Amino acid sequence: MRQRLVADTPLRLTRTEGSLTYDVQVPRFTGSPVAAEVNRRVLASAEHAVQAARRTVRAGDPPRVLDGDGVVTTNDGRTVQVHYVFTDFTEGTAHPTGSVSTVTLDARDGSPITLDQVFADERAALGTLAEEVRRFAAARDQPVDDAGLEPVRENWASWQTTPDGMVVSFQDYQLGGHGLRDYTIAWDVLEPLMTPSSYALLGPLTGA
Repeated sequence: MRQRLVADTPLRLTRTEGSLTYDVQVPRFTGSPVAAEVNRRVLASAEHAVQAARRTVRAGDPPRVLDGDGVVTTNDGRTVQVHYVFTDFTEGTAHPTGSVSTVTLDARDGSPITLDQVFADERAALGTLAEEVRRFAAARDQPVDDAGLEPVRENWASWQTTPDGMVVSFQDYQLGGHGLRDYTIAWDVLEPLMTPSSYALLGPLTGA
């Protein structure tokens, strides 16, 4: 019987480099031979956000703080999923900028699960998801910049699955206006778009 991943003590990435101070909580796992690979990939996602902030630092910049928190959203023996929210604030600016990133891994070997694996026809599926997002946004009276819904992978990079469906998350300003946004696409919409193997891996557990 395969050993299950269990939560371990989180790792804290924190340091001050020039004008930038970052402080990011990184979930960690133990209890399974695959834990090392899962931890490596979860850490890499946090480090990617830190590196992106580092690249924009210039000499003489005012103090800037990047805070991040990683939360385990799913660990059901099939997949392990982590959701990061980052807040980036520079002294003297009107408000912080938010960003989000997600990690969705196969619990059998720690490999990433990508949308081209999830959907039988990725481009067509993203078109359907875009229509659902437009419908939800209209119901909330939220603006939508269609460029942020184009069927390119970077627009749809942040997603997770829950018992209710797939939660797709959008970056600050991606759809127009300040603030992070997320929308849940229901399983009855998703299932016809997915491969049978991806639905078995990500879909709601029988009896759940």
